[in-house]
Amino acid sequence: MEHHFNVEIAERYGVLEAILLNHFEFWQAKNKANEKNLHDGHYWTYNSTKAFHELFPYASEYQIRNALKHLEEQGLILTGNYNKSSYDRTTWYTLTKNATCILQNYKMEDVKKQNGSCEIDTPIPDINTDDNIDYKYIIDLLNETAGTNYRASTRKTKELIRARFNEGFTEDDFTEVIQKKAKEWKGTDMEGYLRPVTLFGTKFESYLNQKINSKNPFLDML
Repeated sequence: MEHHFNVEIAERYGVLEAILLNHFEFWQAKNKANEKNLHDGHYWTYNSTKAFHELFPYASEYQIRNALKHLEEQGLILTGNYNKSSYDRTTWYTLTKNATCILQNYKMEDVKKQNGSCEIDTPIPDINTDDNIDYKYIIDLLNETAGTNYRASTRKTKELIRARFNEGFTEDDFTEVIQKKAKEWKGTDMEGYLRPVTLFGTKFESYLNQKINSKNPFLDML
């Protein structure tokens, strides 16, 4: 897996802060494209500090907490709690208008350096319209959660996902299966089975209905 960040933003706010901003920008755009997690006029993503550490193992939970606090103090992110359960304290995050402008401006500068000019248009959501199924969203979520690098364009992978949709399952069901099996298998001998052919195969419904004993899932990613 590759993590990216803008060098100028890293110089101004910190490397980890730049990585987190890029992460939030990706999931905010993804959720906006799929009309998910819209609250109080913002599209949000959520995660626990522990899950962030799993995604960014080169940073400790302490460093991640400090970077998130720094971003909030700088007015670059907002935090909230839109969890369905009152006991769930997982924090939700969204970019502020200031952060969005900063990210767009630095991107504009990068394009200017490469092309000598720049036109800013509204980004086109990266949605695969084939069968009205967003294969890329599902595989991106798997890769982000499990630390894998599968491709959404692989024929077999698309066939598996399409088969489950044809059975009446939804995108939210795929999210739940990915999260449940990542919680159960990550860090064990079964980690290698965090792959489309296993997760999205004939046992999909069993995985979906599997009971999770912990009240605080290992990964709360969206």
